[in-house]
Amino acid sequence: MLNILAISNYRSLRNLIVPPGALNLITGPNGSGKSNVYRALRLLADTANGGVVGSLAREGGISSTLWAGPATQRKEPVALRLGFHGNEFSYAIDLGLPKLPSESVFSLDPEIKSECIWHGAQLRPATLLVERRNGMVRIRRDGGEWEVVESHLQPFESMMERIADPQRAAEVLSLRDQIRSWRFYDHFRTDAESPARQLQIGTYTPVLDTTVGTWRRRCKRFSRSEMGAPWPRPFPMRFRVQR
Repeated sequence: MLNILAISNYRSLRNLIVPPGALNLITGPNGSGKSNVYRALRLLADTANGGVVGSLAREGGISSTLWAGPATQRKEPVALRLGFHGNEFSYAIDLGLPKLPSESVFSLDPEIKSECIWHGAQLRPATLLVERRNGMVRIRRDGGEWEVVESHLQPFESMMERIADPQRAAEVLSLRDQIRSWRFYDHFRTDAESPARQLQIGTYTPVLDTTVGTWRRRCKRFSRSEMGAPWPRPFPMRFRVQR
């Protein structure tokens, strides 16, 4: 569960820190940034699947996704920061532009500048567990000493892609699996070839996947005693998706 969500310099969101509940409703006029909260959350999820840089590129690059509010004099480097506090660990990622100018067509691709994982809600030196700075990743061991586990991480790679391992980086693996369990249901396909319209083998699953391909599998036959009233036949297993 997300206890705190933090977003900085993403589109219309300059600095947002919110404590989500089990059910959240975001309201506001058009253009106020409601959908940007959701999109920022999806970007966070992409870090665990190795797709955050690609997702930013599809949005038009980091220059298109930075703070789009009133102009202010910039005193710090261009940076997009996302983070959250979960039940056990917290995570934050800092993305920016390359330091050195280049004539490459990819010169404006975003780079991952830093990532960190810490215990608890507040990031302090004593609570920091995993830290990534540019291409180097270090992990705090049980005795408090730091160990460098990666020194050549690519700017487009998240540390969750490379070092998530139960032996050398259990915290990274745990957090990556937690993020990968998030589900987003905002792009349901309803065409004839969509997963929701295909026949599925009936097996139990507690969570729908993002393609809604498992929704048929979650349907079960209700007996008369479960429905509390007589039914001429079991509840139908097949449903028609309405456009």
